[in-house]
Amino acid sequence: MNIQTEQIVSMPVVNPETGASSRTFRYVGRADRIEGTALIDWKTVADIPRFIQTSKLGFQNELYALAIGESIDRVSYRLITRPTIKLCGKDKTPQDYEERCVEWLTQPNKMEEHELFLNPAKFEQARAWLWQCSKRILESRNKLRWLPNNMACYTWTRECEYMPLCMAIANGGDPETIIEAAYQSREAVHAELNKDANKDVLTYSSCSCLCLCEQKYHWRFERLVEPVVEDDSEAREVGSVSHVALDAFTNGGIEAAREAVGDWVLCHPAIGQEATKQDQRVAQALAIARAAFIRWPVSAGREVAAAVGCCP
Repeated sequence: MNIQTEQIVSMPVVNPETGASSRTFRYVGRADRIEGTALIDWKTVADIPRFIQTSKLGFQNELYALAIGESIDRVSYRLITRPTIKLCGKDKTPQDYEERCVEWLTQPNKMEEHELFLNPAKFEQARAWLWQCSKRILESRNKLRWLPNNMACYTWTRECEYMPLCMAIANGGDPETIIEAAYQSREAVHAELNKDANKDVLTYSSCSCLCLCEQKYHWRFERLVEPVVEDDSEAREVGSVSHVALDAFTNGGIEAAREAVGDWVLCHPAIGQEATKQDQRVAQALAIARAAFIRWPVSAGREVAAAVGCCP
């Protein structure tokens, strides 16, 4: 079987009616894994049935498949429930908690695989959606107008991190003073993904942000500002570090995963109570990687699979 680990994929943003490529934008993404003709997508989720129910609605997989340019005909979601057990007094070390998480994850229904076949109709929709997003951005840039969407202010039951800036505009104030006091500049958007410095990068996440709220897109991807106090969303952070652990485990086993996660921690320093939360998230991520390759050993090389006792 042809197996490729995480890789960057890209393609021109094309007008579906004329075939002309955008002179401004290029689509770029990062595919988790390819096994034969299947695109493998690791997901850490809170509710597996709910994710399966909504998995057909977006265009991320179609864009990946179009950019890869090979005979990708389906996506296989590897769905892993984020552990709900917490680091507590019974755990003498984070490693003890990691072991409890592995045991919890390997119980029935905590990890599921959901296969979704791709179809030509969705490919056409994905091309049109990407092109429309590019045109919408250019129009907003030209008119210096980014419209807010009040329905997005409390998405995922949390207040949008850019609410103070939007409220300043709504009240006739100056958002620049708030930016100076409470926000910081980000690096160029997805600089590691952009192989064509002459074009702006469009990703599925940036286009989704645009469709959710133009003004949020403006702050995050045009102005490149973010809150000084970083988002401490447990779901987001566990997902991020879990992908680091999964990719490293694929290529080198548990020691490689521990080293990669250690590097991630160095780039995300935490102190006090946040350090305890980080210990919990790191242990969860390592447990997720270990449990994933018990559940899906074909995703690992023979040496890695043997290390978890399930050589294919």
